[in-house]
Amino acid sequence: MNLESSPEFSRIVRADRLADRDTEFSFLCEPAERRRLADRFSLLGIGRLEARVWARRVAGAPIVRVRVNFVADVLQSCVVTLDPVATRVDEWFEIRYTPEADIEGVREVVFDPEEDDFSETMRDGSFDIGEAIAERLALSLDDYPRKPGAEFAIHATHADGGLPADNPFSVLGDGSEKSRAPGRRRGASARPASR
Repeated sequence: MNLESSPEFSRIVRADRLADRDTEFSFLCEPAERRRLADRFSLLGIGRLEARVWARRVAGAPIVRVRVNFVADVLQSCVVTLDPVATRVDEWFEIRYTPEADIEGVREVVFDPEEDDFSETMRDGSFDIGEAIAERLALSLDDYPRKPGAEFAIHATHADGGLPADNPFSVLGDGSEKSRAPGRRRGASARPASR
Protein backbone atom coordinates (compact mmCIF):
# COMPACT_ATOMS: atom_id res chain seq x y z
CA MET A 1 0.00 0.00 0.00
CA ASN A 2 1.57 3.27 -1.11
CA LEU A 3 0.81 6.18 1.22
CA GLU A 4 1.99 8.57 -1.48
CA SER A 5 -0.64 7.45 -4.00
CA SER A 6 -3.33 9.74 -2.51
CA PRO A 7 -6.10 7.14 -2.51
CA GLU A 8 -9.71 8.24 -2.74
CA PHE A 9 -10.47 7.52 0.93
CA SER A 10 -7.31 8.12 2.96
CA ARG A 11 -7.13 8.01 6.75
CA ILE A 12 -3.55 7.91 8.02
CA VAL A 13 -2.83 6.55 11.51
CA ARG A 14 0.55 6.83 13.21
CA ALA A 15 1.58 3.74 15.16
CA ASP A 16 3.53 5.70 17.78
CA ARG A 17 0.32 7.42 18.90
CA LEU A 18 -1.37 4.13 19.77
CA ALA A 19 -1.36 2.40 23.15
CA ASP A 20 -1.17 -1.33 23.91
CA ARG A 21 -4.94 -1.29 24.44
CA ASP A 22 -7.64 -0.56 21.89
CA THR A 23 -7.98 3.01 20.69
CA GLU A 24 -11.27 3.61 18.90
CA PHE A 25 -11.70 5.80 15.82
CA SER A 26 -14.77 6.66 13.75
CA PHE A 27 -14.40 7.60 10.09
CA LEU A 28 -16.99 9.05 7.72
CA CYS A 29 -16.37 9.12 3.98
CA GLU A 30 -17.13 12.55 2.56
CA PRO A 31 -19.31 13.03 -0.59
CA ALA A 32 -16.36 13.89 -2.85
CA GLU A 33 -14.47 10.81 -1.59
CA ARG A 34 -17.52 8.62 -2.21
CA ARG A 35 -17.79 9.89 -5.78
CA ARG A 36 -14.13 9.07 -6.43
CA LEU A 37 -14.51 5.61 -4.91
CA ALA A 38 -17.62 4.99 -7.03
CA ASP A 39 -15.63 5.86 -10.15
CA ARG A 40 -12.76 3.64 -9.05
CA PHE A 41 -15.03 0.61 -8.52
CA SER A 42 -17.37 1.32 -11.48
CA LEU A 43 -20.38 1.91 -9.24
CA LEU A 44 -23.38 4.12 -9.93
CA GLY A 45 -22.86 5.68 -6.53
CA ILE A 46 -22.04 5.27 -2.85
CA GLY A 47 -24.66 6.79 -0.59
CA ARG A 48 -22.81 6.18 2.66
CA LEU A 49 -19.52 4.79 3.89
CA GLU A 50 -18.64 4.93 7.56
CA ALA A 51 -16.38 2.85 9.75
CA ARG A 52 -15.48 2.14 13.35
CA VAL A 53 -11.87 1.16 13.95
CA TRP A 54 -10.14 -0.30 17.00
CA ALA A 55 -6.34 -0.21 16.87
CA ARG A 56 -3.65 -1.17 19.36
CA ARG A 57 0.05 -1.87 19.46
CA VAL A 58 1.10 -5.41 20.27
CA ALA A 59 2.95 -5.38 23.60
CA GLY A 60 6.66 -5.95 23.17
CA ALA A 61 6.58 -5.75 19.38
CA PRO A 62 6.46 -2.91 16.83
CA ILE A 63 3.23 -4.29 15.40
CA VAL A 64 -0.27 -2.83 15.24
CA ARG A 65 -3.44 -4.90 15.20
CA VAL A 66 -6.59 -3.30 13.82
CA ARG A 67 -10.21 -4.41 13.90
CA VAL A 68 -12.71 -2.70 11.58
CA ASN A 69 -16.45 -2.62 11.07
CA PHE A 70 -17.65 -0.61 8.09
CA VAL A 71 -21.08 -0.02 6.57
CA ALA A 72 -21.64 1.15 2.99
CA ASP A 73 -24.73 1.80 0.87
CA VAL A 74 -23.77 1.23 -2.75
CA LEU A 75 -25.62 1.46 -6.06
CA GLN A 76 -24.63 -0.97 -8.81
CA SER A 77 -25.96 -1.73 -12.30
CA CYS A 78 -28.06 -4.87 -12.77
CA VAL A 79 -26.22 -7.26 -15.09
CA VAL A 80 -29.51 -8.11 -16.82
CA THR A 81 -31.46 -4.85 -17.13
CA LEU A 82 -28.78 -2.24 -16.25
CA ASP A 83 -31.25 -0.81 -13.72
CA PRO A 84 -29.84 0.49 -10.42
CA VAL A 85 -29.47 -2.12 -7.66
CA ALA A 86 -29.09 -0.84 -4.11
CA THR A 87 -26.99 -2.93 -1.73
CA ARG A 88 -25.89 -2.50 1.88
CA VAL A 89 -22.48 -3.84 2.83
CA ASP A 90 -21.82 -4.46 6.53
CA GLU A 91 -18.43 -6.08 7.06
CA TRP A 92 -15.93 -6.85 9.82
CA PHE A 93 -12.28 -7.56 9.20
CA GLU A 94 -8.95 -7.56 11.01
CA ILE A 95 -5.59 -6.48 9.72
CA ARG A 96 -2.07 -6.47 11.16
CA TYR A 97 0.50 -3.81 10.32
CA THR A 98 4.18 -4.59 10.60
CA PRO A 99 7.19 -2.27 10.18
CA GLU A 100 9.31 -2.17 7.07
CA ALA A 101 11.77 -5.07 6.82
CA ASP A 102 14.82 -2.83 7.00
CA ILE A 103 13.98 -1.36 10.42
CA GLU A 104 16.74 -2.35 12.84
CA GLY A 105 16.09 -3.95 16.17
CA VAL A 106 12.86 -5.73 15.21
CA ARG A 107 12.64 -9.01 17.06
CA GLU A 108 11.20 -12.10 15.43
CA VAL A 109 7.48 -12.52 16.00
CA VAL A 110 5.64 -15.78 15.37
CA PHE A 111 2.03 -15.51 14.15
CA ASP A 112 -0.68 -18.12 14.40
CA PRO A 113 -1.44 -19.44 10.86
CA GLU A 114 -5.01 -20.20 11.93
CA GLU A 115 -5.78 -16.52 12.37
CA ASP A 116 -7.90 -15.01 9.60
CA ASP A 117 -6.41 -11.51 9.64
CA PHE A 118 -3.79 -10.48 7.11
CA SER A 119 -0.70 -8.29 7.17
CA GLU A 120 0.32 -5.02 5.56
CA THR A 121 3.54 -3.08 5.86
CA MET A 122 3.70 0.32 7.52
CA ARG A 123 5.53 3.18 5.84
CA ASP A 124 7.47 5.55 8.08
CA GLY A 125 5.58 4.23 11.08
CA SER A 126 2.16 5.00 9.57
CA PHE A 127 -0.63 3.09 7.83
CA ASP A 128 -3.65 4.11 5.77
CA ILE A 129 -6.69 2.40 7.25
CA GLY A 130 -8.98 4.28 4.85
CA GLU A 131 -7.40 2.57 1.85
CA ALA A 132 -7.66 -0.80 3.62
CA ILE A 133 -11.40 -0.20 4.09
CA ALA A 134 -11.79 0.79 0.43
CA GLU A 135 -10.03 -2.38 -0.71
CA ARG A 136 -12.21 -4.52 1.55
CA LEU A 137 -15.32 -2.80 0.20
CA ALA A 138 -14.28 -3.75 -3.33
CA LEU A 139 -13.90 -7.40 -2.27
CA SER A 140 -17.35 -7.34 -0.66
CA LEU A 141 -19.23 -6.15 -3.75
CA ASP A 142 -21.46 -8.50 -5.72
CA ASP A 143 -19.73 -9.34 -9.01
CA TYR A 144 -23.10 -9.95 -10.70
CA PRO A 145 -25.70 -7.66 -9.10
CA ARG A 146 -29.21 -8.49 -10.25
CA LYS A 147 -32.47 -6.63 -9.80
CA PRO A 148 -35.10 -8.77 -8.00
CA GLY A 149 -37.01 -10.77 -10.59
CA ALA A 150 -34.58 -10.05 -13.43
CA GLU A 151 -33.65 -13.17 -15.36
CA PHE A 152 -31.53 -13.83 -18.41
CA ALA A 153 -33.64 -14.74 -21.48
CA ILE A 154 -33.04 -18.31 -22.63
CA HIS A 155 -34.05 -19.28 -26.17
CA ALA A 156 -35.78 -22.64 -26.29
CA THR A 157 -35.05 -25.26 -28.95
CA HIS A 158 -37.48 -27.52 -30.77
CA ALA A 159 -38.20 -30.98 -29.44
CA ASP A 160 -35.98 -32.46 -32.16
CA GLY A 161 -33.08 -30.33 -30.99
CA GLY A 162 -33.29 -27.86 -33.86
CA LEU A 163 -33.21 -24.10 -33.62
CA PRO A 164 -36.46 -22.14 -33.26
CA ALA A 165 -37.92 -20.77 -36.48
CA ASP A 166 -37.21 -17.15 -35.56
CA ASN A 167 -33.54 -17.86 -34.84
CA PRO A 168 -31.33 -15.97 -37.34
CA PHE A 169 -29.13 -19.05 -37.75
CA SER A 170 -32.03 -21.25 -38.81
CA VAL A 171 -31.42 -20.22 -42.45
CA LEU A 172 -28.14 -22.12 -42.31
CA GLY A 173 -29.99 -25.38 -41.81
CA ASP A 174 -29.10 -28.31 -39.62
CA GLY A 175 -26.39 -29.86 -41.81
CA SER A 176 -28.67 -32.46 -43.39
CA GLU A 177 -28.89 -33.24 -47.12
CA LYS A 178 -32.19 -31.39 -47.53
CA SER A 179 -30.66 -28.15 -46.33
CA ARG A 180 -27.95 -28.19 -49.03
CA ALA A 181 -28.20 -26.56 -52.41
CA PRO A 182 -30.12 -28.64 -55.03
CA GLY A 183 -28.01 -30.91 -57.20
CA ARG A 184 -25.11 -31.12 -54.75
CA ARG A 185 -24.31 -34.20 -52.68
CA ARG A 186 -22.16 -34.47 -49.59
CA GLY A 187 -18.54 -34.67 -50.63
CA ALA A 188 -19.34 -33.98 -54.31
CA SER A 189 -17.02 -31.63 -56.11
CA ALA A 190 -17.80 -29.51 -59.13
CA ARG A 191 -16.23 -30.75 -62.39
CA PRO A 192 -16.06 -28.96 -65.70
CA ALA A 193 -18.34 -30.32 -68.40
CA SER A 194 -16.55 -32.64 -70.85
CA ARG A 195 -16.15 -31.34 -74.35
